Amino acid sequence: MFGWFTKKKQEVIVSAFNEPIALKDMVVAVLSDVGMVRTNNEDAAIILVPDDEAVLHKRGYLLILADGMGGHNSGEVASRIAVEVFGREYYNNDLNIIKSLKHALEKANKAIYESSLTDAALRGMGTTITGIVIKNKEIYLTQVGDSRAYLFKGDVPSQLSKDQTLVQYKIDRGEIRPEEAGTHPERNVLTNALGTKPFIDGEIKLLQFDWNDDVSILLCSDGLYEYVKEKEMAELLKAEINIEKVAMEMVENAKNRGGHDNITVIIASRKGSINKRPPRDTEPG
Repeated sequence: MFGWFTKKKQEVIVSAFNEPIALKDMVVAVLSDVGMVRTNNEDAAIILVPDDEAVLHKRGYLLILADGMGGHNSGEVASRIAVEVFGREYYNNDLNIIKSLKHALEKANKAIYESSLTDAALRGMGTTITGIVIKNKEIYLTQVGDSRAYLFKGDVPSQLSKDQTLVQYKIDRGEIRPEEAGTHPERNVLTNALGTKPFIDGEIKLLQFDWNDDVSILLCSDGLYEYVKEKEMAELLKAEINIEKVAMEMVENAKNRGGHDNITVIIASRKGSINKRPPRDTEPG
């Protein structure tokens, strides 16, 4: 459990989970796997839940997924800094949600960039970050890089985020067709990443749809969506109400099809379920 403080020095307790959790108004499944080729996991995923009802009403839940990059273990360092600093700074101010997300993004970017300058082993590290705030029925998105956020309404998928990649840039300019993106040799080249430069310009926006029982939200790293396409994701979510089982099947499918990268997925649903777990003996941390 993290203990964070507001500017008024009032303690804000935020519980951090990196495993499936049942909340009072939704369930969230999170699963991260090293894959079949890599020896370390540079992805990081976390669910942040304020303990105080007033803070929860004002700030909502925060789901964060980061996919680090860099030599040796620096990708792991970048993604860990991203989720920790972004989460802390989001809850640690009195700004509105859009401004809070911008503030958190700037602080996380600065922390990673400055760490890369002070340690030669970390030089050049960076990470993607995709964050979703769920506040009552409002949904906010933060996006840097090519980790993705999807919305599934019934069996109809839609991508909420937009890849910040060279391939997406070429699609926008009409240089290549969207169907060529999945096999393009430059598909993994990012045009924006957290921590690689002193200042960051990420996408932050309020999404225009209602958070209701017909909707599921999914965040994932490219290690998942390169092997499991959104149509298949939708079919799995429609066929199985247990979102933890869905997450497991998605990850196993990605591994069976090559699993060249780390594979991470977060699924949130109001009507789904997760596997039963014994009561916690200690506070989450």
